[in-house]
Amino acid sequence: MGMSILELYMANSIDNTAGKIREKLNTVRNKRKVSAKRCIWEMMQNAKDVYNPKFGGVSIEFEIADEHTFIFRHNGLYFGLKDVTCLIQQVSSKSSTNEDENVTGMFGTGFISTHLIADVIDVKSILLDFNDRYRYFSLKLDRSGSSKEELAPRIEDTMKEFAMLDNDPEGVLFPFVQDYEQHTENDFDTSFTYRIESESQLQLALLGINDLVNTLPVTMINLPTVKSVRVINRLEGTDLRYTCSREKEDENVVLSTISNGELTKKYLTYTTSEVSLSIEIKEENGLLYAVKRDDKLPVLLRDFPLIGSNQFYFPYFLNGFRFIPTEPRDDIQIHGDSDDKPSVINRGIIENAIKTALTFNQWLIDHDIHNRYLLASSRIPKSTESWDEETSEPWIKELQKKWRAELLKQSLLECENGIYKMSEMLLPDCSKKESREKFWDILRPVANRMLPKKEHIHEWRDIMIEYDSWNCQIKYSIEDFLEDLACKSNMSCIYAKFGEDENAAFAWLNEVIKFTYEELGSDAFEKYSILPNQNGYFKRASELRRDNTMPIPSEIKHVYHIAFDQNVEDILLNSCIEVRYVESVKEYNLTSIIFDLNQFIKDNKKTYEKRRDASYALTQLYSNEDSKVLRKNMNYVCSGFSTKVTTFSHISDVPDDLWSESDRFLLEMIPVWIADSGNSLSMLGTKLLDQFENVDESKIIEWFNLYLKICSEVQCTSQLLTYAIFPNQKGILKKIGELSYDNNIPEEIKDLSEIANTEIKWRSSLLDRRIEGYSSHSPKNTSDIYRSISDTFDRSTKQLLIAKYAIALNCNNNPDVSYIYSVMNKLYDRMPVAKVLNNADGFDWEKFIACAIVGISGKIAEKTNLKTLCSSLSTKDYLYGDKEGIDLIDKFLTFVLNYRGGRYKNKVTELDNHGIWINQSGDFCMFSALSRDGGIAEPLKDLAANNPIVNYNYRDILIHNNSIMSSAIDSSKIITQKTVLATIDKALEEYKQDKQTSEFRSLIFGIMELDKRLHIAEQMKYYNEKKDSLIVGSLGEGETMNMVASIIQQGDDKIKAIKEILEGNSLEDINKIKEVLKGCSPDKLEDVIDKLSKKQIPNVGGDTPTGGDDKVETKIETVPKIYDIDVEVWENGQFVTKSVPTNQVQYAGLSLQEIEHYIDEAKGAVLKYFRELNDGNPDLGLQFDKERLGKHSYSQLYGIYDKYGKELPIVVHSYKGPQYRYFDLNWYDWQLLSKENSMLFVLTVTGLQCIPLYALPVRKFNMSIDNEMSNETKAALLTLAAVGKRYSRLSFDFGNNMPQGFKDPIPFDYVPEELNKCIESIKKVCDQNIPQIANVYNYGKNIPLVTSAVGYSLAMKEIEGGNARDIFEAPINGTPKAPSVGTSFID
Repeated sequence: MGMSILELYMANSIDNTAGKIREKLNTVRNKRKVSAKRCIWEMMQNAKDVYNPKFGGVSIEFEIADEHTFIFRHNGLYFGLKDVTCLIQQVSSKSSTNEDENVTGMFGTGFISTHLIADVIDVKSILLDFNDRYRYFSLKLDRSGSSKEELAPRIEDTMKEFAMLDNDPEGVLFPFVQDYEQHTENDFDTSFTYRIESESQLQLALLGINDLVNTLPVTMINLPTVKSVRVINRLEGTDLRYTCSREKEDENVVLSTISNGELTKKYLTYTTSEVSLSIEIKEENGLLYAVKRDDKLPVLLRDFPLIGSNQFYFPYFLNGFRFIPTEPRDDIQIHGDSDDKPSVINRGIIENAIKTALTFNQWLIDHDIHNRYLLASSRIPKSTESWDEETSEPWIKELQKKWRAELLKQSLLECENGIYKMSEMLLPDCSKKESREKFWDILRPVANRMLPKKEHIHEWRDIMIEYDSWNCQIKYSIEDFLEDLACKSNMSCIYAKFGEDENAAFAWLNEVIKFTYEELGSDAFEKYSILPNQNGYFKRASELRRDNTMPIPSEIKHVYHIAFDQNVEDILLNSCIEVRYVESVKEYNLTSIIFDLNQFIKDNKKTYEKRRDASYALTQLYSNEDSKVLRKNMNYVCSGFSTKVTTFSHISDVPDDLWSESDRFLLEMIPVWIADSGNSLSMLGTKLLDQFENVDESKIIEWFNLYLKICSEVQCTSQLLTYAIFPNQKGILKKIGELSYDNNIPEEIKDLSEIANTEIKWRSSLLDRRIEGYSSHSPKNTSDIYRSISDTFDRSTKQLLIAKYAIALNCNNNPDVSYIYSVMNKLYDRMPVAKVLNNADGFDWEKFIACAIVGISGKIAEKTNLKTLCSSLSTKDYLYGDKEGIDLIDKFLTFVLNYRGGRYKNKVTELDNHGIWINQSGDFCMFSALSRDGGIAEPLKDLAANNPIVNYNYRDILIHNNSIMSSAIDSSKIITQKTVLATIDKALEEYKQDKQTSEFRSLIFGIMELDKRLHIAEQMKYYNEKKDSLIVGSLGEGETMNMVASIIQQGDDKIKAIKEILEGNSLEDINKIKEVLKGCSPDKLEDVIDKLSKKQIPNVGGDTPTGGDDKVETKIETVPKIYDIDVEVWENGQFVTKSVPTNQVQYAGLSLQEIEHYIDEAKGAVLKYFRELNDGNPDLGLQFDKERLGKHSYSQLYGIYDKYGKELPIVVHSYKGPQYRYFDLNWYDWQLLSKENSMLFVLTVTGLQCIPLYALPVRKFNMSIDNEMSNETKAALLTLAAVGKRYSRLSFDFGNNMPQGFKDPIPFDYVPEELNKCIESIKKVCDQNIPQIANVYNYGKNIPLVTSAVGYSLAMKEIEGGNARDIFEAPINGTPKAPSVGTSFID
């Protein structure tokens, strides 16, 4: 049976639907990327059209859940039954009249594009049935299949499945929705799940999502019913929710803010009844900026973007509420004629949009928008269809002209200095972007019209496309600019543009030239006069020359002007111009101009004055440091004759050829000028006086030497032979051939030649020795002038005078000359002043010294004796004694005897009337009259000389004992003591007169006294035989005889006792005994005698002797009585009075006076030691301050300084025993001994000792552990203590066994090298190992005890009870915590 008509209709309908869907799917798939972007907007459009008013808009979500699932969901209104069927059949549910502008479209053909992502879509939502009941439903839209025949059954099945709703009154297949009206915004009841089956489908889904994200901000501002859009991409881990907030700025303008939590964008939208215009903005530093649109974004919107309208050039996003888009929604219909209603409508909307744009422009201008060039975008849009030449193209061009005419009037031009109308713009016009920017930089300082901001010029140029339609001169080409520049004629107007800053002006012009060359090539410089000459006037390239390779200095240009009366600057390219872009300009450089100048000066046909003046001008210049000296010298020489040479200036990089002809010209003229000035240096100085200041002879010589030096250097010397221009040593100018060179002859020898009056007048024949460069010209030496002097001396009657002046000269500190001069200077009143010669090669002093020896000998002999000589030599400042006189004569004799091998010995040994040898009586004798002294005792000489019985003065014939010249006397000429004794003995034997005279008695007793010491009696035969009778016979009856008789009467015992006393003691001792006995009463004398007989020494306060019987019971006082002494101690740079206790153990048992006596004695010994040390070592340079030495400072000695003025820290003590007392130092001693280089001196029984600390007799020493020490320091000390416990207890007191052998000064802290090495070795071991055991020891700080009377147990009890602070004044922080103590192998 066949189908019914209704069934046939339904079959045909499904077949048509399948065919239409198949056709649309093919179209979509042919434009996959565009369709992928569009499909997302189709989904969003459908959601927007069903927004729920109750929620105030619709919220939408897009989610790529995984590689196979894409979900679109929203919380909009329910489906109607028609909506569902339209969705199945892919028919739009929107009215064909499009009356509702809020409905963009509903499940029409546009929705088919969503199947690009997936063939199968699962739809879930809520619908309202015929009975107005809400039901859940789900459908599968399967668009798979390659033909309509495959697609139709799937559509039919879906329709049949949905049709079952009619037979489901109980809601089994389509369940009822309970409380639908209670659903909230969070209930996303509608979802479309796309089943992705391929990688290409997934990529299209991602492409659509990415486009959505880019375009969503500008879309949402036009969709007030869309509250939010959430985009979830599980594959990339992103989840962004876009919202739009709106704020009304005024009646037409709304500020929209789009935010997704990461990014915020703002848009201003101007809305009218037909259109809304939007532009993105941003705020920076309080300023409002328009943001350039991404050229990939669509410009046109019909609520949603029209994909593909990104080249519709318009300054804003344009949303036409009634736009009629093309079916693919990628453009609007615009090209139809007047019968094409959509085109007419759309053109009308665009015209309205342009008017609105101008209005919006003004609003933005009024609100100080920046980047205003964006508002002038007005190019003809690119359309998907070609512009129709008869309708749409004329329409759009005319519309553009009118639009642009209005834009020119608006203040759209942003410049660096303000805002201007667009019509005032001067836009640099170059095809390349880089050139455009360079052109802008060039125009910026000189433009007369307004330049856009540099960052805007490229956009402005794009806006100038279709330039003719602007109908305004805005663009400015390079050619326009060069024509304007050439019209300026010179640089002055450019200087004005740069505030008269010429450097800046030329820097700018060089940029212009470079830019011109790069853009137009070198031909432009021939076409446009823009190259300045060196006077600043613009010329073409062919009118100029350049000197860039070797620039011509301005000074040489000036010389050129002097010579040729022309300015070379007129034809030279300005030196400030970079030549590399104008190399077509020919060269005229430094080499060229030097050649021209040299030819001019060399040409004798040229005017003399111009040649001279040009040469003068050149001599005021120099080029480099190598030639600076020559040029300066030349300048100086020429300035002596011309006022035109007044300056000396530097010019860079000029070859010496510049001066070759000018130097020669001037050097050849100078001898003529000198000859014209006169025949002497003084007359030449008068000539130079006109040009120089303070002219003296040395300045003239300096000037002349410079001239000669220059002549030599430039090899211009022929003129020097012709003229008398050379000064001799008298200042007279002569020809060089008349003079000889002075080869360093000392002036003093020339003076000597004048004193000797030599035949040759040396200074007249010698070239002034200040003249340089003529050392090889007939040189004369010192030997030449010496021969002249020597010859004259030999013939002279004034030899001694000449010798005095010769000896007053010395060279290289000649010891012979120096000595002879020193002797003559003492003896002669008017001796010439000594002078030192730097060079005296060829001069021999021997004959002058020989003459002086004779003169000196005669001068000394005139004085007859030593006393007269010393008197004549003495001055008020220095007195000569015998010692000094003898020393003078001895040295003179020694000199003469040794000078030149003794050649002049006879001058002091043989000449008559020249006795200068000193006898022991101090008289001067002839050498032959004296003998050596064979060791004769002085008392024996006195006895022989003074006793009239002997009357023989051996001193008259003996050379003086203090003279060192006895060795000069022959050894055979010696008088011994035996000879003298024989003479005396002979005198005794021959004496036959009265022997009881005082003369005889003094002779006998004199012999007796001498015999006691010299044992001479045995050598006197007569005296030895007759001694007793001679002694008794000489006594007579006088007082002596009476004393002898008195002694004899005392008896033999007393005489014997007296004899023992006399033989055992000196006269001084006997006198002391006498004084003691005189002061003793008889009873006291008995006591003294009694004690002496018992061999006991009374204790009178002196030292107790050591030794004796140890068993003697004597109270030994080992504790000193303490005295407080007020002493002056040096503190803080001054002496202050301190009280020092005398508590040193070594002073036990002594009185205060005795202590101070012993210390003063020790100090005296130290001072004596240092004085003798200093006398024996003058280089030591010790200094002694009497005031400080005299300070009452107990054991501290002040006032001895080293040669640097630093005071020596010295402590002094006495320790002469007894040794049962220990040695000790007070704290003031320790304070001084802690200083660097301090010394401890101790006066012991064996003498003065300087003892270092390590050598003191140590009994024990103590170590203190302070709280402030570091743990490592404490550990080191405790470790050393632990080692020391193995041997003895540790302490640090001194004993009583003082060391010996410390005679030299030595610092108190001195340590011998071997001991120091040991200490360093122990320290090294400790440094390496201590840190490992540092925590073993107890480092706890001590508990402060205030009251010593309180016992330890009581203190601890109070601490435990918490009352320690009250009772013991414990610290505020309480009792210190007991430390943790480690353990180690140390006990």
